[in-house]
Amino acid sequence: MDEKEEVYTADDRLIVALDVDSFDKMKELVDELGDLVSYYKVGMELYYSAGSETIHYLKEHGKKVFLDLKLHDIPNTVGHSVASVTRLGVNLITVHAGGGRAMMQAAARYAKITADELGVERPKILAVTVLTSFDDQGWQEVGGHLPIQDHVLELAQLAKDSGYKGVNLLQGNSLKVVFNEDRSSYLTINGTFADTSDEGLKISRAEDWTNPDNEAIDASISELENAITSLRNMASEFGNNYSIVENRENFTESLINVLEEGSDKLTLADMNEESANMLALQTRQQLAINSLSLASQAAQSVLSLF
Repeated sequence: MDEKEEVYTADDRLIVALDVDSFDKMKELVDELGDLVSYYKVGMELYYSAGSETIHYLKEHGKKVFLDLKLHDIPNTVGHSVASVTRLGVNLITVHAGGGRAMMQAAARYAKITADELGVERPKILAVTVLTSFDDQGWQEVGGHLPIQDHVLELAQLAKDSGYKGVNLLQGNSLKVVFNEDRSSYLTINGTFADTSDEGLKISRAEDWTNPDNEAIDASISELENAITSLRNMASEFGNNYSIVENRENFTESLINVLEEGSDKLTLADMNEESANMLALQTRQQLAINSLSLASQAAQSVLSLF
């Protein structure tokens, strides 16, 4: 009996990083993955070596693009840079939250203006708070006076105030999604750590292969397998939470449509009632005028007898 062929489909929640240094290497990887992947991340290494040709190739093949350049400059420069990559058709763009409120607002504004001019979907702007490569010592060396976690929260709040939406759930931050005005209905999405530390994916042996033996290799493979399982569990939990939020969003949109339709019908009914009242008033006025006219004519007829 023939084995049933497994069919895999692309999922936009999976973004594959194109961490290569040439267009040919990127093309080879994208062609190999084919329809299995629909979303790719283009970072500094690839973009600075191959340029916008990478974006054109991915878009021509129906792929979505996460352009991870972490823009950080004066507001005008970042704004025009975002406009340029928006014209390329990218879907996600990163900027540094450390660039400040004015810079982030300029990025969001230019993305919207350019997308509206082209009649395309506006790219989402992601604000990077603190690079995950920082430890406490490195953070203090660059002048970090607050603990890293506190600084991350401050920058995240600044990004939110600047019109940005989103919390990095892969750095242990949690997200509270509120569904009603009195905040009695909500969903708390607990974040996790997706780095290689003991608090995250616990990958330590795989990082040091100075003198590998069979035992070290087996231990490293075991760590990587456990890390993959952890990532899959994270993705499953995030996917479930995403489905819940999406269902509530769809329900809310449907409810808004029903209320707006009902409101329109009530408004129309009120207008019809007012029109009927106006017509009745005009009719009464006309009858009164006719009555006065008849009365006047009768009085004149009586006077004509004398």
